[in-house]
Amino acid sequence: MTPEQFPKDYEAATESQDLERTLGLIDEKAVYWFSDGGRHVGHEAIKAVLTRNFAAIEDEKYAISEVQVLAQSKEVASCVNR
Repeated sequence: MTPEQFPKDYEAATESQDLERTLGLIDEKAVYWFSDGGRHVGHEAIKAVLTRNFAAIEDEKYAISEVQVLAQSKEVASCVNR
């Protein structure tokens, strides 16, 4: 998967609130940051926060825009949305 494709797949998985599909796109050792400064490390912590968020925002439209690739190799890419 390319850095350009990932946000599209992640957006679709998150918009559908399909927890397993969303987690399938996140590495087991990932660090998940929220814009409020919240930091969640690893699948279990990320699963817990996504479960809570999905329940809280049932009718909200999720979208990702203005993705910027900061660094990229064959195995990994670092992206942010501005």
